Amino acid sequence: MTLKKINRYLTILTVLLAVLSLILVKTVPFFNNYSGWAFVLLFMYIVTLLILALLFNQSKKKGSRFINGYMLTSFGKMLLYVAIILVYSFVHPQDLIQFVIFFLIYFMFYLILEVIVLLKLNKELDF
Repeated sequence: MTLKKINRYLTILTVLLAVLSLILVKTVPFFNNYSGWAFVLLFMYIVTLLILALLFNQSKKKGSRFINGYMLTSFGKMLLYVAIILVYSFVHPQDLIQFVIFFLIYFMFYLILEVIVLLKLNKELDF
């Protein structure tokens, strides 16, 4: 697996999520006129791309260093996500529920993709 292939998977997932989000915003009254989903999606795309690129480079190192790198990036990512949700809750309390719903949906999809990519890397590198 190459970084180019990882980026392709990530881009395909992001486009699919964008289309589904647009449909959701246009059809479900609760999400009517919520435009923050696009920024959340872009943020998740960038963070996941950076994390996967970092982990891809870590995968070339010894197994224990990769595991340490994975644990450190996962912890850092979770802290960043909690900080973003907290800041958003103070800045825009009126759309907090819509923001959190989109954030969690995107988080789950990107987490699934991250696990799939890491499992493929694990299989190729035989840790």
